[in-house]
Amino acid sequence: MTTNSQKNIEESYALKLAELLNETWKVENAPDETSWPDLLVDGNGQNFGLEVREIYSDESRKGSPKRAKESSHIKQVKLICERYYKISSTPIIVKFLGCIKDVEKIIDCISAIESLDDFQQVKLEPYFGSLIFITILPDSCIQYDRWIYVSDKVGWVSKLNLNIIESKILEKAVKLPKYSEHLNDVRLLLVCNSLLNSGNYQIPDVSELDTQGFTKVYVLKYPDSLSVIGS
Repeated sequence: MTTNSQKNIEESYALKLAELLNETWKVENAPDETSWPDLLVDGNGQNFGLEVREIYSDESRKGSPKRAKESSHIKQVKLICERYYKISSTPIIVKFLGCIKDVEKIIDCISAIESLDDFQQVKLEPYFGSLIFITILPDSCIQYDRWIYVSDKVGWVSKLNLNIIESKILEKAVKLPKYSEHLNDVRLLLVCNSLLNSGNYQIPDVSELDTQGFTKVYVLKYPDSLSVIGS
């Protein structure tokens, strides 16, 4: 079952797609996940279903190891952030490099910072293999929580294999007969999230690929690049 968090991500991808198409869409969740695509869209007088799928080059039947590691880091950073604000009211931005497993040592290190001026920066090493870069924020930035695990944000940009894109279209096309019972227009959105290493790929020319029954297939390199398959 898709979580609320995942649904929010799907909606954000759909709205970014609409922005890149210079269109205004009203997006809502479908009645169920079995016989409907992920989202229902009302856009420019057209009503259609939109199935959303993130893609990764290292994906297997068990998912993407790289994406799983990134998800683990996101949860750990969120935990550290929540723990920090339970003991301190000073808003900060934190960027992590390396190991972040020892929450207690990291919290002790961050909370030991002496009073600093707004936007002053400091580099800390809670323990060997763990680096933290902290920026002090004004008091008006109450409990600022957009902390970052930097190691997941930088890396080489490789070209995504065209076969991977084609395989994901085929994978999702299997569900089209059920979707077509409710909708005449069903589209597919494939997403490479370039803000993370797991999705930071150069998209090849997809113009010759078959939509496999979808009205259109969108290949979004989130957040700023789009390719469209189908008229």
